[in-house]
Amino acid sequence: MNSALLGIASLVGGGVLLVIGFQERDSFASDVSDVIHGTPTDRSMWFLGIGAVLAVVGIALIFRGRRSLGAKGS
Repeated sequence: MNSALLGIASLVGGGVLLVIGFQERDSFASDVSDVIHGTPTDRSMWFLGIGAVLAVVGIALIFRGRRSLGAKGS
């Protein structure tokens, strides 16, 4: 599988998880947890963390794929 395609898939998946994480962060359960414990829910933090990592990996794979395509074309 082409690393650029895998990168695009990772970037899209990471973006989706980030959106879900931000929605979880603004949920009622997260607000209650924030008031009681001073932190948002663990679930929202997992979504945000994994989404951010996937997005960074996706960007790295896209640039890696472009670099290797440029080297082959020269």
